[in-house]
Amino acid sequence: MSYKEPAPIMHEKDPLESMMKRFHVAAEYLNLDEEIYNVLKSSVRKIIVSLPITMDNGKIKVFEGYRVIHSNILGPSKGGLRFDPAVSLNEVTALAAWMTWKCAVVDIPYGGAKGGICCDPKKMSLSELERLTRAYTQAMHDVFGPDKDIPAPDVGTGPDQMAWLMDEYSRSRGVTVNAVVTGKPIILGGSAGRIEATGRGVMVATLSALTKNKINPFKATVAVQGFGNVGSWAALLLKERGCKVVAISDISGGYYNQNGIDVGKAIQYRNENNGTLDKFPGGDKISNGELLSLKVDVLIPAALENAITDKNAEDIKAKVIVEGANGPTSHEADAILEKNKIIAVPDILANAGGVIVSENIAERMPLIMARGELQTPWVEGASYKHLENFGWVKFDLLGLETLRIIERTIELILKRKHGQKNVVFDDIKDWFDQNMANGKIDFDDEDVYENIYHAGRWAGIFQCTQSGAQKLFQKAKPRSIVDIATLTSIYRPGPLGANVDKLLRAVIGIILFSSAYMAEVVRGGLQAIPRGQYESASAVGLSYSQSMRFIILPQALTHVLPGIVNTFIGLFKDTTLVSIIGIFEVMGIFRAASQDANWGSHVQHATSYLVAATAFFIFCFGMSRYSIYIENKLSRDNK
Repeated sequence: MSYKEPAPIMHEKDPLESMMKRFHVAAEYLNLDEEIYNVLKSSVRKIIVSLPITMDNGKIKVFEGYRVIHSNILGPSKGGLRFDPAVSLNEVTALAAWMTWKCAVVDIPYGGAKGGICCDPKKMSLSELERLTRAYTQAMHDVFGPDKDIPAPDVGTGPDQMAWLMDEYSRSRGVTVNAVVTGKPIILGGSAGRIEATGRGVMVATLSALTKNKINPFKATVAVQGFGNVGSWAALLLKERGCKVVAISDISGGYYNQNGIDVGKAIQYRNENNGTLDKFPGGDKISNGELLSLKVDVLIPAALENAITDKNAEDIKAKVIVEGANGPTSHEADAILEKNKIIAVPDILANAGGVIVSENIAERMPLIMARGELQTPWVEGASYKHLENFGWVKFDLLGLETLRIIERTIELILKRKHGQKNVVFDDIKDWFDQNMANGKIDFDDEDVYENIYHAGRWAGIFQCTQSGAQKLFQKAKPRSIVDIATLTSIYRPGPLGANVDKLLRAVIGIILFSSAYMAEVVRGGLQAIPRGQYESASAVGLSYSQSMRFIILPQALTHVLPGIVNTFIGLFKDTTLVSIIGIFEVMGIFRAASQDANWGSHVQHATSYLVAATAFFIFCFGMSRYSIYIENKLSRDNK
């Protein structure tokens, strides 16, 4: 299904003028140099193309297309491609600038761009849309490129259009170029969470704004203007996190339900009703203007630009506005909202989820292997695969359940003892700092140890989940934090974060690595000894250990001596493995010497390898000759 944002523009305002007014205010606030100001206010490139398309009825219709590259200072420009009847050069120019600010705010290496075609995709067939997309791509084949300009879905476009664009661009290059677009189908290399990424970003921004303003999300009411991709996903995700979505809207109007709208059913209804909420039965019919003026905690304008202007800003009763669309609030409206103390989360932050997903998280964040898969440091239960879709970071915290218990306990204290109704995170933190922070609690309280550790109450206690640790603690009866730390280190050797000597780590690793091979060599020798030797040793009264020591092993070692020597030679050469953990072995020393200005020369490189080869040959040849000597000696002794 194509990306659709069918909500109307509430008031006609020039989006470019609105953007420039905001930019001017920001430049003054930042005391921006005039030279930088002049560079940033101007677009790098503007392209207008004429696109003659053969329609299904055989007639040729000419469409006008645009692509504006605002900036490529941070990297390749990136921005959406929208199909909409209201597309204009000024609109695309403003949106390209917004993309620049958006990429800069979330600190990803892209510049801003935007494209559009003046058309009505709802009145065009798929074949007509495909021909239009391919014609636009042909006209822009010198503009697009993974290292130049990267289109993405926007109003009226989706994965299908991106797939056609990628295919047409690849055809012109004679090779498949998946990275030329984002938002393409997963089968063509798209990101699994790209479709909902922008809406998810709106959800994250909303929850952060609620926390900042000490509004309980589980009691917050939300109104969403625009029920396209961004608005519907934001509404659905907010509902999943406890918020009550009381109103939604699209081009057919608004729908209000004070008990909360079933967002899942609304999405299903829209998908089955030609992409609109027309006659949606889950709420009372209201106008888009009435929706904007509802008394709610959060208002999310997720339609098109200039939905909130000086004409209706005074009617806004929401406590927080989270801009899901690009430029939904005009410059004139900003001053009115500020006067009325209405918090607004700007679009360049709130709806940046889509562009964040475009960045390769593996190149931006450290990865770890946990539970058999790559993960990034963010929140419990979310893996690298989940979070790659949203460009977020993951943390695996020890004792996280204990932290949750503490948080719930403090919340209960504040509600029951202090009569506080709405408890937010800042309240919990303040109470913790006042009552439980370092120095406020006696960690060596004997009654605590008696009632917990000595009584065997282990629930939620870090490192005490296993029965062995519990038995150790019950016998030792700890009386202080020091006792607990000591007992934990005894049961689980190697305290967390211990700095084990690199050489020791290398020795242990090589021993474990090589012992398996040596064991198999010896086992092969034991199997080569006839069964009668075991029986004979037993017959003369030798114990198992005596028979192995005096009868079996001397014969077995004679057979496997070449294999043992071969293992030793391999072990000698495998010492290069220690270079993995930063220890210089033979070759590492030579390489370091060749790079040293005091030792390096034009012949030193070759000399290093010659010396290394000679050393390896002497050792290996020596061990080989010594093994022959030992083998002959043992053979003579056994005659």
